[in-house]
Amino acid sequence: MGANLAKTPLTAVLYAAMFTFVARFVSFSGTFTEAQAAYAMPVTGYIMLIVYGLWLSVIMALCVTHAKGRGVMLLLNEAVLFLSLGCILPVLEQILRGQPTLVMTTADTWMQVVISAVATLILLILGLLVMKAPEPDPRPVKYNIRVPHLIVKVIVSPLVFCILYFLTWYFLAWQVEAVRLYFTNNAGATDGGFIAEIINMLLRDAGMAGFSLIQGLLLVLCSFPLLFQLPGKRVMFLILNTMLYLCGALYWLIPGPVVPDAVRFAQLLRYGVLLLLYGVFTGFMLHTSLRAEVLPEPKESAAKPATGTKPTAGTKPAAAPGAKTSAPARR
Repeated sequence: MGANLAKTPLTAVLYAAMFTFVARFVSFSGTFTEAQAAYAMPVTGYIMLIVYGLWLSVIMALCVTHAKGRGVMLLLNEAVLFLSLGCILPVLEQILRGQPTLVMTTADTWMQVVISAVATLILLILGLLVMKAPEPDPRPVKYNIRVPHLIVKVIVSPLVFCILYFLTWYFLAWQVEAVRLYFTNNAGATDGGFIAEIINMLLRDAGMAGFSLIQGLLLVLCSFPLLFQLPGKRVMFLILNTMLYLCGALYWLIPGPVVPDAVRFAQLLRYGVLLLLYGVFTGFMLHTSLRAEVLPEPKESAAKPATGTKPTAGTKPAAAPGAKTSAPARR
């Protein structure tokens, strides 16, 4: 595993380079193009892009080392995980709720998804080429699925996410004045307490509760491919499941012309706590309902003697079929 982790800085730099390169050939709306032209990306922005690529590269290295799949199957499984958790879900709210801001349209959001997806796919292919996977485990795997428990936990998990969503929103994001100004169009909303602010939030945007339930459900469903890749590896599944969830938080590391830095840092902290807690929660819940047990290798039957072995002392070789056996000598 150490050799694969040592290659992650290279793949991280290449991810940032491909992200920047592809972004130059993507067409955005006029308002967003003007905002980009007036915005000068700081050096720290490129560093944060490399950090995000490093996070993805470490996940890839751990998957190559510990996952059961190999080759094309591993690439397909990781592509589903990385594209859904690292590219689509972080901006799902903007996609489902229409035009995010007056500057950025929904089409611009989809273009950013395309840029991130292309850079991520190149990272996955490069990772499989330069990172060495250990010899596959030939032992069979037995999946023991507790269906009733699993259904209940899949239903309950989005409710837990919804509760965490509003708690982190109020206590970690809404307490920042820049966040209140940004999401109320500079109306200068004050803090009226947790219950009052949640009610006001739902009155301003009734679809926020439904979105949080959908996001929580999609997150827990995206954990299933990872669980089948790590049979019997509870700790590694918890680590990778949480790291993949946290891609939605590290998305806020990258600066841009739309979201002010103060709002971006508040959202980074808020989503970091939210997805960390939810990743550990769903990882534990799923692993207790869907167990993947690695079975021991089947032992060869000892009934038949090995070919070419000589009879031991005190034994006689078996007679050939149809051969006559001599009678015992009489005394």
